[in-house]
Amino acid sequence: MITHPVFHYQTPHTMTDILTEIIACKQIEIELQKAAISKEMLINNCNEPMPRISMRASLASSPYGIISEFKRRSPSKGWIKEDAQADTIPPAYEAAGAPHFPSSPMKNTSAAL
Repeated sequence: MITHPVFHYQTPHTMTDILTEIIACKQIEIELQKAAISKEMLINNCNEPMPRISMRASLASSPYGIISEFKRRSPSKGWIKEDAQADTIPPAYEAAGAPHFPSSPMKNTSAAL
């Protein structure tokens, strides 16, 4: 049985100690993945075409969604797109299927799907 190593850092610790633990954990993850799916299974399935998955259908059947937001500037990151057109971008979001939900009385437009 493979068990996950317990992370325990003593002060002071070095980057090498942390990296050694990360590598050890990753090696265990790889061994667990190898145990879950055989090499033969991977080889046999690699020639099979993957089924197409509709993002729209997946979102429609999910309790989660995507929020689309028109934003020219981020308070923390500064300008995202200074010349963005508020009169064309939000309608394009709506035309692509994002419903319109105004986020504030100002000219910001947010949409959720």
